[in-house]
Amino acid sequence: MVNDTIKTLPNRTREIFYERYLEQKSYKTIAENFGISVKGVEFHVTKSLNVLRKKLKDYL
Repeated sequence: MVNDTIKTLPNRTREIFYERYLEQKSYKTIAENFGISVKGVEFHVTKSLNVLRKKLKDYL
């Protein structure tokens, strides 16, 4: 169910989520890789976590 929820994320948000949590890269490294600000990375990470919390609330 978690993987299905992650697959529903927009491409960039999903890619940033994977780099942050599966590859354990820093916000700074991710920002450099995507050519965005650290705040941009924070936005995408927050967005992905909010979606996961909402979809999986019954399981948490």
